[in-house]
Amino acid sequence: MTLTELWQQYQTGGYVAVKDAQPTDAQAIFYLALAAFAADEFTAALAHARTAAAQTPVSRVYAEAVT
Repeated sequence: MTLTELWQQYQTGGYVAVKDAQPTDAQAIFYLALAAFAADEFTAALAHARTAAAQTPVSRVYAEAVT
């Protein structure tokens, strides 16, 4: 699932609509982390942020999100 697809689903149904999504790129995974955080799903948010950081280790934004 791309970031655009994730965003469209989030717009129509909120976090509930995307919580089980399986995005494949780090940007979409990080967006899912932000959506989970906004929904007070902190465990899921951290897991998604860690996945994004692992996929793109050069991203300081993703790395800082897990600290």
